[in-house]
Amino acid sequence: MKDKLITGLLIGFGAPIVGYYLIYGIMAIIDVLLGNKDVFILLRPSTHYLLALAGNIPAVNWANKRYLSRTVRGIVMATLVYAGLWLWQFYSTLM
Repeated sequence: MKDKLITGLLIGFGAPIVGYYLIYGIMAIIDVLLGNKDVFILLRPSTHYLLALAGNIPAVNWANKRYLSRTVRGIVMATLVYAGLWLWQFYSTLM
């Protein structure tokens, strides 16, 4: 893999989307296993998005171990964009 900023941006914007659907799927499976007891109520939407955003942590670790500094920079930029959007969306529920 080449050390490019665009690669990091693609990973950084893609990993949280995949992570969100993974979390959603896991919660749906738990909901079915528990007999449709509304497990989705246990986690607020802001928590779902924040956990999905944490999906960039393994990607940064992976790229950092391979000394792909530009890729890490792209992942971090995408993470900061998502974190800013998260704060903008859920700031009123935090304060």
